[in-house]
Amino acid sequence: MIAQYVYVRDFINGEHNKERMMDYLETLNMLATSKLDLSEEIHLEREHQTDDEFCRIFAKYWQEQLNSNFQWHIFFAMLFSIQPGSNIDDFTDFCIIIKRLLIEPNWYRNTFKQFDDDKALAIQNELELVLANALVAIDDIEIVHEDKVYLCMQTFRHYVTQLENEYDDYKEFIEYYDKNKLELARLITDHFH
Repeated sequence: MIAQYVYVRDFINGEHNKERMMDYLETLNMLATSKLDLSEEIHLEREHQTDDEFCRIFAKYWQEQLNSNFQWHIFFAMLFSIQPGSNIDDFTDFCIIIKRLLIEPNWYRNTFKQFDDDKALAIQNELELVLANALVAIDDIEIVHEDKVYLCMQTFRHYVTQLENEYDDYKEFIEYYDKNKLELARLITDHFH
């Protein structure tokens, strides 16, 4: 996942990719020959702030795990070692990229158009939170494994499309909304058992 994050963050639509690749190779070479101190606690340079509730859920979870869960600690120690600069910026970018990998923004922005814009946005926001909460409830580093991220993305997209196609009437949609949110959470969780 770290390689995919670096690729998405720094190489898609990036400038000077050849120079960046050389910088990364030099950094990786330096990391291979140096000792990464995994016993040192990770402290973010400042408080994580976002208006995006999906990212806030992941950020809160990861902040709780940074120094208490060894696998997450190693993951973020490596991520922060590879990425030069501010660890809070890298942390924030990672939250955003995970969201983009799970929920393709251009597609999702156009869902539930059979309802008015405010209702569509409210549904989109709530289903995002179902996905985020289901993943952090799994409480395992597997939630960022590339194959699991892809499975969850496919499941989320398929289920949202199914809901879109199933309901033309907003009142009927709301009648089954809680049941459908539970089903979405179950489908996501099933990928981890």
